[in-house]
Amino acid sequence: MPSGSKPLFVLLSVLAAIGMIVCSVLGVEHFYAANYSAVTFQSEFCDINRHWNCSQFDYSAGAQIFGVPLAYWGLVIGFLVFLGPLIPSKAFERTQRTLVVLNVAVFSLLVAFWTIYLRSVCLIGVSYWFFAVICLLVFARSASAAEVGGRWSKWLKPAPRVLAVIVMLAAMGSYGFASYTRVMEENLADRAVDQYSRLAKVKLPSFLSPYWVARSSEHFEDAPIQVVEFDDLLCDDAVSNELVLDKLKEDFKGKINVVWQFFPLDSKCNQVVKKDKHPGACDAAYMAAYQPSKFLDIHDEFIAHWKEASKPEWRSDLARRYGVEEGLTDKPTQDVVHEIIQTATEYEPTSVQYSYGIRSVPTLIVNNRLIIGIFSYPQLHAIFQRIVDEKENKVPRFIENWRR
Repeated sequence: MPSGSKPLFVLLSVLAAIGMIVCSVLGVEHFYAANYSAVTFQSEFCDINRHWNCSQFDYSAGAQIFGVPLAYWGLVIGFLVFLGPLIPSKAFERTQRTLVVLNVAVFSLLVAFWTIYLRSVCLIGVSYWFFAVICLLVFARSASAAEVGGRWSKWLKPAPRVLAVIVMLAAMGSYGFASYTRVMEENLADRAVDQYSRLAKVKLPSFLSPYWVARSSEHFEDAPIQVVEFDDLLCDDAVSNELVLDKLKEDFKGKINVVWQFFPLDSKCNQVVKKDKHPGACDAAYMAAYQPSKFLDIHDEFIAHWKEASKPEWRSDLARRYGVEEGLTDKPTQDVVHEIIQTATEYEPTSVQYSYGIRSVPTLIVNNRLIIGIFSYPQLHAIFQRIVDEKENKVPRFIENWRR
């Protein structure tokens, strides 16, 4: 805001700038906590549930640009708006105005992306968007804005020299963040592989599910990467896990086998753990298991419509569309699902609270090592890459070497 603006407009712009700065700092912090946490199963702030969740975005490709968190650019805009009253200049104001309108446009698209594609809402991002809109309205109503002229000219006439300085300084900061991200990735990869190497080896389930999520070979153990996924089609965390695995299946195409080991947290069919967190999960499992040829399509439907899937009417409609209604009462289908569930009793307890090692979802067995909970994409990618490199003799056998 230039000095000619009303005090109220100046105050509002400063407050909006502070709001954007605070949200951006929180956004940067959350980005690194979600993707590069030193603790494998750390629960991040702002992750209230599957719908109100910032990690879904931070795990996505749109969360960074060449290693620079998107929140950094919000921080740049916030500081520029904050500096406005301190640097009363027409050229600076014109440049601010252009950046402010672009800022709102970009973040409006991001809010739509979170809501429609990721089916989640990041409170930090929405709060930033709120302050950005306030800032835009302040610029639109300020006295100086009315002096500039036409509707578009007052928004899209940045001062070239000022813009060049801003771009140069922002680029220097982005280089620093990109370098920091690279270091974090290297450290995270080392920690993830180290943590994985310390896990005790376990056997495969005595009955391996015939329902595959990814298949690279006829026999499960012929692929370099072998993943047994104990999971629940109605679990919120299953969605996060599947988003990560979907990217990894593409990264390691032809080298990975993933089988889905049904473990619905529903007392109707699961007596292994005393949890009844997802009523209807047993019916979802029966539907998916009834016709093996339709399993993957039904699995994908549940993952893509995780919110609606908890409603009985949605599941009934899905069963009719795929012609698997009989699976809900078909005894052979139920017997297969029950046999898969019972394989969870074959693993030693990993907690004094539960009788068996498989006691929550998602739980993965990756090349005979048990992983409970969710690893981030960079962590699992590092583990999978190390497994492949070892299989191809590109590195020494890391498990034995690191234990010496």
